[in-house]
Amino acid sequence: MNKVSFLIIGDIPLATMVFRLLKDHPNVNIKAVLTLAKSRTFENDPWDDQTCLFDEAQKYGVPTFHSQQEVVDEFAPGDFDFGISCRASIIYKPPFLKLFGKYLINMHGGILPARSGLHIANHCIIEGDKQSGGTLHIINEEIDAGDLLAREFFDLESFDTSFSVYRKTQFALFNAFKKNVDSIINETIEPVPQSVYISKGEKKEYFNKNAINKRKEVDLAKVGTEELDRIVRGLDFPGHESAYTVINGNKIYLTTQAFFKKDQ
Repeated sequence: MNKVSFLIIGDIPLATMVFRLLKDHPNVNIKAVLTLAKSRTFENDPWDDQTCLFDEAQKYGVPTFHSQQEVVDEFAPGDFDFGISCRASIIYKPPFLKLFGKYLINMHGGILPARSGLHIANHCIIEGDKQSGGTLHIINEEIDAGDLLAREFFDLESFDTSFSVYRKTQFALFNAFKKNVDSIINETIEPVPQSVYISKGEKKEYFNKNAINKRKEVDLAKVGTEELDRIVRGLDFPGHESAYTVINGNKIYLTTQAFFKKDQ
């Protein structure tokens, strides 16, 4: 078969893993990448190799762009067969979406349709979900609403924090893409509308960027121990504010982490 062309979008090492998988695929041509970060490391990601997409693309001389508009200016509608957005925090606009002859795929860090929007690694714990995972879906003009290509699940454990779930989600997304890349390229995979899952009883809930902030302050008089445990674990993520209660006007932070433990 003729090689299909890809645009890879993202910054984090997950995008680099996808780049390497596609670079070695005999039926794929990586025509360009879109990345916002340059020569950056990502301490929270689970991969031993933390190379960002920008550095990987530069190594192989792949054309690199830093905004949707740059790509739209350089390419015509249909110039790419496929695109894949590797957890990139970008809302894609119609002129950009027209660049793909087949479709643009999103790696969503949660199970759709139930967990759409942002900070799903936090919310899945706080909401008491039994499972989480990652979803590959087609991007359209509505956020997290496109047809589903694949879902990869993992069980949530009683000791999981949002940090550990974030890391597990990276593996789940890469596994989902690796397992389905040939069927995507060959167009033998059948996209499934989210309405099909909803008609079978799955719920749909969207979490906006402010939803997580509403869960940070805890009234200890109103929260039971089980819910408190979920909230604390759900907000444990390095570099981000944890759950807290307010006593005498002071924030008293609640966390599973031993911040003051000295190195032995």
